[in-house]
Amino acid sequence: VHYDDPAEIGPDRIADAVAARAVYGSPCIVIDLGTTTNIEVIDVHGTFVGGVIAPGLALGARSLSAAAARLPQVEPSAPTHVIGRNTREAMRSGVVLGEVARIDGMLDMVLAEMRATKAAGEGDVPIVITGDDAEALAALVGHSLTVDDALTLRGLAELYRINQKPRCA
Repeated sequence: VHYDDPAEIGPDRIADAVAARAVYGSPCIVIDLGTTTNIEVIDVHGTFVGGVIAPGLALGARSLSAAAARLPQVEPSAPTHVIGRNTREAMRSGVVLGEVARIDGMLDMVLAEMRATKAAGEGDVPIVITGDDAEALAALVGHSLTVDDALTLRGLAELYRINQKPRCA
């Protein structure tokens, strides 16, 4: 871990990074969709170097209706059109397709920074997506993604294995 204050890193972020490195190698990028949308970056040396934290889909949808009296609560599901023909469709478009655009844009910037700092190495960087709505969003994101619904659990299991102390006979 190469982070200003490692104590600030949530256990889910560490578990994702550990599993991604073990399963997909390094460098690697993880997108974890939950309460927040996290993008985790593992460099060419296998070091967790940081990432991005943004509001997740459901949080974004709830925030809109909570902050604006005339906006209803909506389920963040993919719209059929970008241009909403009513308030609910417009909100779904803004929340879901806005999140897709944010993920694509952030991935462009993260990959550019990784290449500029040589953190990406020479080849393609695998990008793994996990968490709520990973399958649905992966189909909409422009980058090539691998969906891994069990990534965080796999990371927790790997951390448990790594931290087992040998038993004395």
